[in-house]
Amino acid sequence: MSVDAYLAARAALEETRAELKQLLAVFTRVQSALQLRPLEFTFSNTEIQMPEAASHSLTSVVIDAGSWPTAEAINALVARLHERTQLLMAVWGNLPENIRSALKSPSDLVPRR
Repeated sequence: MSVDAYLAARAALEETRAELKQLLAVFTRVQSALQLRPLEFTFSNTEIQMPEAASHSLTSVVIDAGSWPTAEAINALVARLHERTQLLMAVWGNLPENIRSALKSPSDLVPRR
C-alpha cells in the first residue's frame, strides 16, 4: 500500500464524517426547535398546511423536508462510514512503520472501541 492510497482513504473518510456532521446539524436544529418552540416549527415542501405562526414569525424554524433523510439514506451513510473506516485502517496497517511515523495517524478519525 502506498502513501497515496492512505491519503485517499483518509480523505474519503473525512468526507463521510463531514456528511454525518451536516446530518447531525439538521437533526439538532429540528430537535432544538421542537423542544423550545414547537409551535414555531414546520417542514416546508410537505402537503400539510401549517398555521402561519409556524412559519412566519421571526423565531420560526422552517426546515426543507427534502433535507430530512430517509432511514435508508441514514443507513447508507453509516454503511459508508464503516466501509471507509475499515479501508483506512487496513491501508494504515499495511504501511511500513517508517512511513506511518511520517503521516498523521487515523486515530483522530477513528474512535476507539
